[in-house]
This record gives sequence, C-alpha cells and structure tokens, in this order.
Amino acid sequence: MKKALKIIVPIIVGIAITFAAYSLFMKNHYHMAMDGKCPNYWILKDSIKKDIDTNIVVRYYRENDNLFYVNYKIDYSIIVWEFKALKDVNFESISFNNRLNINLNKFKPDEVFNVNSFPKFYVKITPFFQKSVSFYFDESEKIIKSYNNIKYKGFLGYFSKISFYNENNEPLVIIDFNDNTKTRLFLLYKARGSFFIIIIDGRVPVDESMINILNLE
Repeated sequence: MKKALKIIVPIIVGIAITFAAYSLFMKNHYHMAMDGKCPNYWILKDSIKKDIDTNIVVRYYRENDNLFYVNYKIDYSIIVWEFKALKDVNFESISFNNRLNINLNKFKPDEVFNVNSFPKFYVKITPFFQKSVSFYFDESEKIIKSYNNIKYKGFLGYFSKISFYNENNEPLVIIDFNDNTKTRLFLLYKARGSFFIIIIDGRVPVDESMINILNLE
C-alpha cells in the first residue's frame, strides 16, 4: 500500500501542477468567452442602455485585455476593446497608416471571434501589446473628419479592414467588416487607468453624433 502511495501521490501532484500551469497559460494567452454584464459598460451613457440588445452581447476576456461588442438600436454596433498595458501610451505617438493591402491569407491567427458573421476578429495570442500600438487601414480607407484632443483621438470615415501592430511592427489583430460602403467611427480613449479602442459600426452610415452616446469622461 505504501509503495502504491509513493507512486500515486507524485503522479497526482504532477497532474495538478500541469493543470495549474495550463490554466495559467490559457488565462494569460487565450481569451475566454464571458457571460453577463461587461465591467466597461460605464463607457456607454446610461441614457442609451435601454436601447442595447442584451440578448446579443459578445465578450472576450483575458488578463490584460477585455473586448465587448453590443448592438444598439438595431442599426448600430459598438465595439470596445480595453488594453490595460497601453495605459501610459501618448496619443501623439500612435500612428494611423492608410492604404495598406491587409491580406488575411498571410495572417495566421490563433483565435477568431464572431466566426459566423461580421465583423470578424482575427487575433494572435503573443507577444501582445505592451508598450505601443499602431493602426493600419485597408485601401478603402477615407477620412471624413479627424479628432485629436485631450480626451480622445480618431476619425469618422470609411474602412473595411483594420490591423493593429505592436511595438515590434508585428500585426497582432485584424478586424474585418467586409464592407467599405458605410462610414464608421474609430476612437482611441484613455480613462480609469486604461486604454480603449472604440469602433461604432452600423447597417446605416455612422455620423459624428454617435460620439454623444459615449461617456467620455
């Protein structure tokens, strides 16, 4: 019996350590689909929350970033992606680059979100954003109006695909809307010790009045 225990106990301990290491790896590298209200709902004004479709809430969480995607008034969708490690990035250091041929065939994602509809999110798990981020828009990009103030930076315009690059100039995210015929609102925002990317898309063209639905403190 003692001999059996000497064999079994190390095996059990080894399995437990392996499982703990695997769980930690998954938590730090892969996004987990989450249910329930997103903690970043504060970024939407209380006055519009009654018009949010709570039956369709897409949320993916990881230790250092948090993505949620909701529908608003049937015609609009709001994407908010939080990156905690970028909280100290200066807006002036962030570049918007346009007219890039964003080739999904050359991009090998580790994760794909919203597989059965658009927009689709293609994500590489590591190395992720730590010190900086830059953005590349596809050939259809056309800016109608730019925004650059203390609270937020971004633009209203046309684009069908967007790619996020890290400080090593590596593409880590591609979002594909599969439609370059409608305007979209793209904003960067810093608040509450974190960094947010906000995209407002719609079945109909988006105009700058949509900034008013956001609680940009």
